[in-house]
Amino acid sequence: MNSEDVQWLHTQTYQFGEKILIIDCRTLNEYSKGHIEGAINLFVPSLMLRRLKKGNVPLKNFVNSDIAKEKFENRSSCDKIVLYDESSTTVTADSILEILSKKLLDAQPLVHLKGGFHHFEQAFPHLCTCGEGNELNNAMFSLSNLSLDPALSADTIPSPMLDVGLSRLNSANNAKDLLFRPDSSGPIEIVSNLFLGNKVDASSLDLLRKARITHILNVTPDLPNDFTEQYQYLRLAVKDDWTGYLADHFAEAYDFIDKAIKENGRVLVHCVGGISRSSTIIIAYLMLKYDYSLNKAFDMVKIKKTNIAPNFNFMGQLLELERKRQDSASLYPPGSISPGSSSISSEISTTSC
Repeated sequence: MNSEDVQWLHTQTYQFGEKILIIDCRTLNEYSKGHIEGAINLFVPSLMLRRLKKGNVPLKNFVNSDIAKEKFENRSSCDKIVLYDESSTTVTADSILEILSKKLLDAQPLVHLKGGFHHFEQAFPHLCTCGEGNELNNAMFSLSNLSLDPALSADTIPSPMLDVGLSRLNSANNAKDLLFRPDSSGPIEIVSNLFLGNKVDASSLDLLRKARITHILNVTPDLPNDFTEQYQYLRLAVKDDWTGYLADHFAEAYDFIDKAIKENGRVLVHCVGGISRSSTIIIAYLMLKYDYSLNKAFDMVKIKKTNIAPNFNFMGQLLELERKRQDSASLYPPGSISPGSSSISSEISTTSC
């Protein structure tokens, strides 16, 4: 892959315009704060690099909007493809730029922009788009593309696909609002007596009674426990961002859920949107209870509630849970297992230990 300076790119974009595809390889947060005009964002988190190298994750899954995805898939019509990061002047063997260049061998000539966005912005600030940025709230992740490619290996971990146009994202809260609506048809039963829901479900006594809920696991630091006289609560005060660490609470959540179900209770696990934190807890529970792989547990939840999307931070913690369970006999003793069927859509029956 050749390297060219910012003056070269300025000339090329002036002469050829849309015949050049510019790919910003920085984080979505950096991209949303500022990027070269017309560039699409393709960011691969470090925890997904190994799977990308092995071919277990389609590269297009890391493109962050439908419009950008369309541009990326039509890259063969471009005369050149330009890759840039924040400020690199050379491409090292282990850099994301080099990894992407190998994945794009079928594309038109690839060019690395020397000095990255930093140099280009200094030279041509009028050709850069700047915004307020966002907190990469996981609510931006749509599960429309979170599915397994049947041609991929069995250990493939699906990768969230952002399908919200960046121009519409003024804040993380706006992003969340695009996916979460203040209505609900009620909690969704993932397996027998275990429900996944959102803040509307948790705050509606009618919906809770309709689902015959007895226990509520609140995976937020700030949503109120509205009905403490009617229900047993457990709060996991974890934020829905890159600092949130749910792994420390997997065992506590497991105990709360398992004890309630063994006593014929019905458990609602909820966060704000029922998309990331609460789905992560239920996926971890299924892995621990039934010794499921992350893939199988994820698919079991997704088949019941299609818009789940643990953020990359939580996905990393689930991957680490799977790795630890593979490295040892058991991180946490699974309960009795009698799934009845290998199908992820089949109902799980449990027997007492």
